[in-house]
Amino acid sequence: MKQFFNGAEYAIGRTTEVLAAENLEDSSDMFGKEIYDKLKSRMTELNDETREKLLVKSEDIFFSWIEGVQNVEKASQIKFVALSFPGYAEMKQNMKERTKIEEEMKKEISELVSQKENIEVIRPKLTNSKIKDINNKRAQMYDSGQIIVTNTTFSRDSDNSSWTLKDFSMKESQSVHTPLGSFLWKFRLKVAIETKRDFLVFLRWDYFTNFLILLATAVSLCMAPSS
Repeated sequence: MKQFFNGAEYAIGRTTEVLAAENLEDSSDMFGKEIYDKLKSRMTELNDETREKLLVKSEDIFFSWIEGVQNVEKASQIKFVALSFPGYAEMKQNMKERTKIEEEMKKEISELVSQKENIEVIRPKLTNSKIKDINNKRAQMYDSGQIIVTNTTFSRDSDNSSWTLKDFSMKESQSVHTPLGSFLWKFRLKVAIETKRDFLVFLRWDYFTNFLILLATAVSLCMAPSS
């Protein structure tokens, strides 16, 4: 199953790359005839700005799942959904760079303290312009970007045949989720990045915390004296 997820995420990235570069013919073996004709027709409607927004790098997909599976005789069809954010991989790398700089700063400050250096010598070491630049860049990427929801359908004729893309659509989160839902997905993404956690691990923790809150609320309501 992991192999399918990796392949599906690669296919999403490759499809958007093809659309952005208007290079559909060279990748026709990836698509079924129906989706090939659909993508070719859509490509003529895209301007440069829209093509740039369409590009989804597979490393920027932070969460994906199988929406449904359908088996008819030997044929199979899988509906696959992916959430991505422009620059997600870069922001994660950004955090690693910040952590490395912070560790170097702590080491340098510890050495100065152990040498009993004057506070005036230590104070300039407490700040670093690189960290400020890194934080500003990450904040700009977060504020200007939107979560992209990609819905795809993959199909194959038998267990031995390759998966081909049968259907493909992309929308920004605001047009798929409620305003609150869109906000929560983006907020979860930000917290996961800032705390350097795997998004799926953080999502599980978030759902579990919400469950405990609901459970505690339900228990308190049940135990409340009736009027």
